[in-house]
Amino acid sequence: MRSYRYVLLLFICSVASMRAFAGDAPAPVVVELFTSEGCSSCPPADQLLADLVAANAPGRPEVIALGEHVDYWNHDGWTDRFSSRQFTDRQNNYAQKFKLDSPFTPQMVIDGNQQVSANDKSAVVHAILAAAQQAPSAKVNLRLSSAARLNVEVQSDHHSDDIFLVITEDGLKTEVRNGENKGRTLTHVAVVHRLEKIGSLSKEGFSKEINLALDKSWNPKSTRAVVFVQEKNSGAIIGSASVPLASN
Repeated sequence: MRSYRYVLLLFICSVASMRAFAGDAPAPVVVELFTSEGCSSCPPADQLLADLVAANAPGRPEVIALGEHVDYWNHDGWTDRFSSRQFTDRQNNYAQKFKLDSPFTPQMVIDGNQQVSANDKSAVVHAILAAAQQAPSAKVNLRLSSAARLNVEVQSDHHSDDIFLVITEDGLKTEVRNGENKGRTLTHVAVVHRLEKIGSLSKEGFSKEINLALDKSWNPKSTRAVVFVQEKNSGAIIGSASVPLASN
């Protein structure tokens, strides 16, 4: 039987071919995974996010992964060290946008436009393919001037939309000692360490040099900077880019 990763690659290559035939580069797609180390159904979703990242390659739609660990699973003797109320609040905002009864894990939000159960692999892939075929209305350019300084430029006809900076880290492991995942060793990719608004679009666009102020505990070889533009009203992500910090 073909592995899921093989099928995933076939799907992603197919959309890349469609975009190439049309003369356009595949659009990056921001995939936000709301997850928790205290949730027993989350490890398969964490693995799916890792598979999506592993499938990134030139000519294919870049999946910009964001692993956002919520804090409402911090009980039964286990606290997720990556969890934050900020991510819970962000997920709650999406729940209101999508008219859900309540937030849930594991959940993926694709470019701020679609939400799916992160354990529904087919729905995840189809949502990513649909997003990749949409031309971004904001162009984001990133350039590292040093290991800790990032030049951000955004061009768009949109005005007043929010611009966010995210710092993520791959290859993080936790030995869970209590809670629903007691006894398991969990591996995470694209763990969000920082998510902050750095400005808004204006008629002149946006240009700024950011001091990343990296924590000494983060491994620069596994760390990325992500910038995306999100519409204030709809929540849609209309442009994004990422850069590995070890590339400098």
